[in-house]
Amino acid sequence: MKNKKNLTTDKKVIKTKRYYDLDALRAVAMFLGIILHSTMSFCPDIPGNYPQDIHQHQSYMVVLEVIHGFRMPLFFLISGFFTTMTWKRYGLTGLLVRRSKRILLPMIIFGIFVIPFCFGLTEWANSTAKQTNGNSGVFIAVKEGNLKAFKELLIKKIVDISPTLAKEVIQSQEIENWRANLTRFPNYVFDFFEWIWLISVLPIFHYLWFLNYLFWLILIFAILIGLMTRFDIKRPDNKWLITPLCLIWLVPLTFIFQCTMFTIFGPDTYAGLIPWPPVLIYYGIFFGFGALCYGQQLFEKKTGEYWLVYLTVSVLSFLISVYFIEVRSNTGLSPTERIKGHIVVSFCTTLYTWSVVFGMVGLFRRFFSHKNRIIRYLSDSSYWLYLAHLPVIMSLQILVSTWNLPSLYKFLGICLITSALLLIVYELAIRYSWVGSILNGKKYR
Repeated sequence: MKNKKNLTTDKKVIKTKRYYDLDALRAVAMFLGIILHSTMSFCPDIPGNYPQDIHQHQSYMVVLEVIHGFRMPLFFLISGFFTTMTWKRYGLTGLLVRRSKRILLPMIIFGIFVIPFCFGLTEWANSTAKQTNGNSGVFIAVKEGNLKAFKELLIKKIVDISPTLAKEVIQSQEIENWRANLTRFPNYVFDFFEWIWLISVLPIFHYLWFLNYLFWLILIFAILIGLMTRFDIKRPDNKWLITPLCLIWLVPLTFIFQCTMFTIFGPDTYAGLIPWPPVLIYYGIFFGFGALCYGQQLFEKKTGEYWLVYLTVSVLSFLISVYFIEVRSNTGLSPTERIKGHIVVSFCTTLYTWSVVFGMVGLFRRFFSHKNRIIRYLSDSSYWLYLAHLPVIMSLQILVSTWNLPSLYKFLGICLITSALLLIVYELAIRYSWVGSILNGKKYR
């Protein structure tokens, strides 16, 4: 009975060790988000209304894909690890209170005051593109020969003119015939999932979508802990959490849900009010693995031990994926060949993600497992930087989009100016304020 009680509440706060390596790694995931978003105006294949620079190059797309392929899975794994640590230390009630303060509250505050500003910047980007090109992103799509982007922009224009006509365009006859053949399912089943999908994809949370998914996973975690307590369910055998043995089940399980995603490389992103179930489960695998690993001595000793091997495997997986992405998107091939290409891409993407995750964990455990004041400061500031970075980046991207300078200069300038500016704001106005208290706990001068 004593053990059962400890699963849900802890009367006495348990003192826990500081994981400097994982703190630093979580901060890296946040800073990589700044780099990722800084590349987007220089990528020729980014659809939608993101700022478009006059100097674009495919190399920025490679940087984006490399980062996107592992950044958020790594973040969710570390979040799961620290979620279990917080639960062990404060109990379920303490966990929910602290995570509501650190995740839910910032998501609401920044969602109200910052995300609308980002949408406003999007309109500014559109008007700037119209003044430059005469027809916004459509001109760029035609100029670059990007048929996919052109179709997406054309549909958007039709939506603006006539939503009914747009619906007829989007719902092609091929899709309608496919649905008609599935006669054993009534239409309301499809309508239900279509509404769920629509609510999942509408970008309500914009770049803060991950906070919404993380809070849902924490709620699921709390429910599962309650069920495990009620029915006395034991944790899995520790040996299944140790690398590389854990890859035997982690890669196939993740691969199943990766197959449902069609982003060029890496997991899909849905910023809607309700998480899209396949994506939630996908990130839940990383979160759950991290949650299971907390307190496991073998995990702390063995995971990422061969970090250089993992990173080498990730490079090979990425290169294979790049080749088969072309196969998957080649409309000249048969549907069977394109499906095979998608399966290979999904498998290699999954292998890439887990290889980088374990490689990065091992790398940081090897070199950043000790206290360092500078790294600790950057770790504490990283959450604020990520929450506030996108309006600054988009403003700078729009400002320099027509400058006739090498794209590398502009890209590096955007990254450095954004980071420096927000670090100054953090030190002068955030770190010791009530905002800093919400994000990182109370700090004293």
